[in-house]
Amino acid sequence: MSGLNLSERMRQAAQGFTPTEDYADMLARVERVNTFTKEVNDAFDDVLSFAAESNKRIEARMESKP
Repeated sequence: MSGLNLSERMRQAAQGFTPTEDYADMLARVERVNTFTKEVNDAFDDVLSFAAESNKRIEARMESKP
């Protein structure tokens, strides 16, 4: 990923869009959005997994305290 947030990517895509573009260009843009969306979803899954594991570790520490 390039480090740009979703809003910035959407803004850049919107600025670059002109209605006169042909259908192939539009499909290429849709494919890029789909690819980026998958990357974001995968990153969210990683974060959620990390947070769940962290919560388990915290809970185990709290249970082991007198």
